[in-house]
Amino acid sequence: MAPWTSPFVLLGLLAVVFGLCIAALAWRHREIRGGRAYAVLMVTLSVWSGLYVLQLSEPTVTGKRTWLIARNTVSPLTGVLFWVFAARYTDRTTLLSPRILAVVVVPGAAVALLPSTAPDLFWPTVELFEGGSTPRAAFTAGPAFWVTTAYTVVVVAAGHAYVVRSWFDAFSVYRRQLAALAVVGGIEFSLTAAFLSQHLAVVPNVNPWPHVQLISYSTVLVAVPLGWSYLRQSLFGLRLLNRQGVIENMPDPVFVFDSDGVVRSVNDPGLRLVGDEETVELVGDEETVEGAHARRVFADTPALLDAYRSASRPGVSGEADSRRLADGDGYATETLEPAETVAAESETLGGDDGFDTVGGELDTNSEVTPVVVDGERRWYDVRASVISDSYGVRTGTVVVARDVTARHRHRETLAARTAELERKTETLRRQNEQLDQFASVVSHDLRSPLTVIDGHLELVREDVPDDSLAAIERNVRRMNEMIDDLLTMARVGQTVETTDRVHLRRVAAAAWEHTDTTDCELDLRVTDSHTVEADRDKLLHVFENLFRNAVDHNETPLTVRVGLLDEGPTDSDEGPTDSDDTEPTPVRDGFYVADDGGGVPPDARESVFEHGYTTSDEGTGFGLSIVHDAVTAHGWEIRVTEGAEGGARFDIEICDVD
Repeated sequence: MAPWTSPFVLLGLLAVVFGLCIAALAWRHREIRGGRAYAVLMVTLSVWSGLYVLQLSEPTVTGKRTWLIARNTVSPLTGVLFWVFAARYTDRTTLLSPRILAVVVVPGAAVALLPSTAPDLFWPTVELFEGGSTPRAAFTAGPAFWVTTAYTVVVVAAGHAYVVRSWFDAFSVYRRQLAALAVVGGIEFSLTAAFLSQHLAVVPNVNPWPHVQLISYSTVLVAVPLGWSYLRQSLFGLRLLNRQGVIENMPDPVFVFDSDGVVRSVNDPGLRLVGDEETVELVGDEETVEGAHARRVFADTPALLDAYRSASRPGVSGEADSRRLADGDGYATETLEPAETVAAESETLGGDDGFDTVGGELDTNSEVTPVVVDGERRWYDVRASVISDSYGVRTGTVVVARDVTARHRHRETLAARTAELERKTETLRRQNEQLDQFASVVSHDLRSPLTVIDGHLELVREDVPDDSLAAIERNVRRMNEMIDDLLTMARVGQTVETTDRVHLRRVAAAAWEHTDTTDCELDLRVTDSHTVEADRDKLLHVFENLFRNAVDHNETPLTVRVGLLDEGPTDSDEGPTDSDDTEPTPVRDGFYVADDGGGVPPDARESVFEHGYTTSDEGTGFGLSIVHDAVTAHGWEIRVTEGAEGGARFDIEICDVD
């Protein structure tokens, strides 16, 4: 039978093809962690199988020895490549550190030179075995062969060990992919063992075909589990998520303790939380607290220790009333209280610093405690939970400390602002009471003497000259008007406590009816449906005083207009220009009162709202001051400008107008 038609040669060629196909699939997913490394590994295995095909096809011992040297030179490379793949696939970047890679690569490079530099130590004898359809190389395994084989097997086995370990650590959704790789490893080691059994006198020879290296055909057999995993479980789409990775990547400090209170796992935030020099030195040179007891780890954070002890008590875990807790060099017996006592202590510790659970907030029974981290005082919400096995027996405890510093500080700020608001509210309440007292004094103590004066004036009217009588009556009338205005100021100047939706047009019309507007006309440019959130009485005083101001300071006939600010700019606003960069006038919410009278001079527009300012001998100077107080009591703003027809325009800008 020709060598190229031998079933062993054909099976070897099939192994080459399968290996290249698997490499192509892996290369398609080269962006996935481990994809590139697996593609290069399968190409190398295909070359390795191809060299075995060339070895089988050679009819002479000399030719077979040449391919034996080439093949065994490549063997250590497969071990290195599988180590790199396992490290990347299981997301263990520490396995690719320069120090560990040197331990793996340097011995591999050394043993890879042995076949070419010391072939006699590799195969003391190489003969032809013609007991089958194809002549095979029957060799005696030398010490160099066993060194190279041991190196490759150990490195590949170590890589598979990390894959298997990831199987135990990973969530169940990922275990089928990892199981497929474990099956691949089992097939490869079985084929290797079958071949090596022929060269080991201490074990039975289980190789069914003498001097046939079955491991060369591994890619044919592993194609089944790999193909199943690729099609059903997306082998190369695996995003490995293991339990330890979850803990290590959590932003909150996490501590995992065994049943003896010894730390078995802690993430970096947890290490920063308790990682003072004394605590870290308990475990050695590495910056970790794993292996230390809870009492030492939480020595400077009593709240964390209390949370751990509360979760570890028998009322929570179902254990005996007392147990021995390891404490560094020895053991100390500690009597534990019932669950009710623990709950009471937890409630006392939780206290007022908790947050509600509504909307993702913290539980009101959670324990919020301050901890100094890197010289900064921070606040943590401490939680502890029991870890139980499938039988319900407590096997450990997990403590999580959630950093709530931002919320705690926000809460303190909110509390301070609330207290400040309460103080201001109380101040405003006292001011309103003082204004009420002032109004009472004005109404009673000032108006009563004026009433007396007016009554006595009637008795002496015939004895007083007409000019003096007119002056007295004018001043009495002026005093009464001032008292009325002062009372109005006291009422409108108080803080607006409640508001209603009032119709702007109706309030303005009512104010017009209350004002002496002979020979004057009201132009209402507000719809009946337009409303504003306001105190109706104060808004009524605003319109009354603005209408009275327009009538008293202008000649009749006069037109007074009420409209909305979004009607457009006044004549005093800048008009459009030819520049493309001109910003449009922003639309404002509010209303205006304008007239077509003489207007307010620009230099007096800042003074018209001052108490007592007037340009009339008959005026009290309180009208526009009342308007200003009523507007600001609502939280609005008022300014005076020039109207569209040249008169005075008062713009009242508010923030809540339908």
